[in-house]
Amino acid sequence: MPHSSVPRAVALLTRHDKGRVIAPILQNKLNWQLHTSDAFDTDQLGTFSGETPRTLTASGCAEYKARLACELSGLSIGLGSEGSFDAGPYGGLLPWNQELLTCVDIDNNWQVTGIAHGPSFHQQRVLESSDKLSEFIEDIPKGQALILYPQSRPADTLFKGVHGKDNIQAAFQECQDRCSEAVVVEYDLRAMHCPERMNRIAQATENLFARLQCYCPNCKRPGFWPDHLVDGLPCGVCHMPTHSIAKRIAICQSCQHQQSFAVDTPFAEPVNCPYCNP
Repeated sequence: MPHSSVPRAVALLTRHDKGRVIAPILQNKLNWQLHTSDAFDTDQLGTFSGETPRTLTASGCAEYKARLACELSGLSIGLGSEGSFDAGPYGGLLPWNQELLTCVDIDNNWQVTGIAHGPSFHQQRVLESSDKLSEFIEDIPKGQALILYPQSRPADTLFKGVHGKDNIQAAFQECQDRCSEAVVVEYDLRAMHCPERMNRIAQATENLFARLQCYCPNCKRPGFWPDHLVDGLPCGVCHMPTHSIAKRIAICQSCQHQQSFAVDTPFAEPVNCPYCNP
C-alpha cells in the first residue's frame, strides 16, 4: 500500500495510549492520520489483572476493536490492538508476549493483521515484608507500573498503575493493614504502564505496514503474507526430512489463492535431524 499524497484518516479504539507508538509509524510510512477514541471501554473485553475475564481470542478481540473503531468514528479504516501472554515456544521457560494490530477496511472488505512476539520479563511476587518489596522495586524497568493486592484478593483492595517507590510502598502497607496477609505484587500489563508492550506494539505496527505492501497476485488484496509454515527440510547429511521449516505458504484471505516460498537454505543442520541426532 503506497504512501498517500493526501492524508487519510483512520480510527483506533484505545484507552491505554497505544496511539503514541502507532501513530508516528503510520504517519511516516503511509501518511495515515490516526484518530484515537476512548468512546468504548476496552477493559470490558477482559483485563490482564483478572477482574474481567476474556471471552474472545486475541485475534477475535483485535478484529472486534478495529470494526468497532470504524463504527464509532464513521471512518472506513479502523485499527484494533490486542496483546496476550502465555508460556511461549520454549517449554514455558520464558513468558511470551504477542501483540496483534488488526487493520480493517470496511469499504474494500479486507483486513490485515500485524504481528510481533517475543519473550516477556514481567514479574509477579507474593511478598510478606517491606524489605522484600524494596528488593523487588530495585529491578523494575523505567516506566513500568505495578499492581498490588492482598493474597486473598478481596474485591475492594486492588491498586493498579502504581508508579514510584513511595506510592508502591504506601499501597503495599495499605494492603497489609486491611487484610494482615502477604501481598501480591506484579507488573501492570496495560500498555500505557508497560514499556515492554509499547515497544512490541510498535514492532507489530511495522509488521502491519510490511504486510500491507504484499498484494495477492490474483485479486490484488493486501496482506498476502507467508504465515503458513511447512516443515520437512531435508537433513544435510542423511537427507531425511526434519522438523525444520521447508517452505512458507501465503494464502489470500479473500480469494484463497496460494503461493509457496522456499526457505533460504536447502538443507537442515544434522543437529536438528531426528535420525542423525535422535
